[in-house]
Amino acid sequence: MKKIFPLLMMSMLSFSAFSMQKNNQIKYKLYILQPGDTLSELLQKEGYHPLYGEGMWVEKILEANHLTPNTVTKIKKGLPIILPTDKDIRNAYKEKLVTRNIAPIYVDTVKTKKAATMQTGLLANSISKHQSYGVNFKYYSRSINLEEGNIQSQENFGVSFLYRDKKNLNMGSLSVNPTADLGIINHGSNYSDDIAINFRPTYYLQSSLLINAEDQMYYGPKLKLMSSSQAVNAEDEITVRRDNTAWLGVEAQKTYETRYTQYRFSAEIMTTAYASDNPDYKNLNGQRAALEGEVNLLNNYHLGIFSFREQYSGSSTKNIDGLGLNLKYVLE
Repeated sequence: MKKIFPLLMMSMLSFSAFSMQKNNQIKYKLYILQPGDTLSELLQKEGYHPLYGEGMWVEKILEANHLTPNTVTKIKKGLPIILPTDKDIRNAYKEKLVTRNIAPIYVDTVKTKKAATMQTGLLANSISKHQSYGVNFKYYSRSINLEEGNIQSQENFGVSFLYRDKKNLNMGSLSVNPTADLGIINHGSNYSDDIAINFRPTYYLQSSLLINAEDQMYYGPKLKLMSSSQAVNAEDEITVRRDNTAWLGVEAQKTYETRYTQYRFSAEIMTTAYASDNPDYKNLNGQRAALEGEVNLLNNYHLGIFSFREQYSGSSTKNIDGLGLNLKYVLE
């Protein structure tokens, strides 16, 4: 609150300075930003026009509130925004009111769902404020412990496509954010006692319904469909089996925000709910626990570290331990 008060006072003084008309000030009101608000959509909803162009409402409101196209992407919910009560720039900025850089009046034909001044990144102006899309690149190493022997898998590279709905869908009394993640992981060099073992790529689709709790805490059920390879002890050699599985579990996320960046931590616990019949092996049963932490490096880039442990029965693979990094590019 101490940080907001000086900003509010500066904004009020600034707006008063360029809002004098004859001997009277243009009246203004305060709007408290809500989660998901964007400046252009707010102005459109409040009836201000025209929005875009030199000297138009988006530019003037940024100026009045000491914001720039860069800093506006970092504003948080709860921040007061000063808005004049006269919503027509032709009335609010006429005769001696503002005499510099006032562009001719243009008809605003920009779609209301495109909040250009609030969103950054490739194609960001085509992304609704209620959604986010992204690409996740990951690398990790893993240790596969078998009934007899151990496999070191150091070169696991993956890419996935991310989606998150931030609209807070109502399901009864709950507010829910659906997410989805579709990806592929390629397993490079895998060795056991200098013997190379080839694993086919892993394919997966996972989705969760995150319940929006207070203070940016989310939790909810998670489903993962996966097709993957498992190592098997067969007499004196190691072979590979293929399994199609469905995993069910729960996921929790917590976000922390500072003045300059954002941190997110997540955890999940899952178990196999279905495994395809395999005539040569027992059906696979597994449990998985994973932790992840990430930091928002820039507007659209997130760097994270993750670890996981999987335990199995019905397979020669007893457990798998993994540790890795990921880099996300998020459009929101």
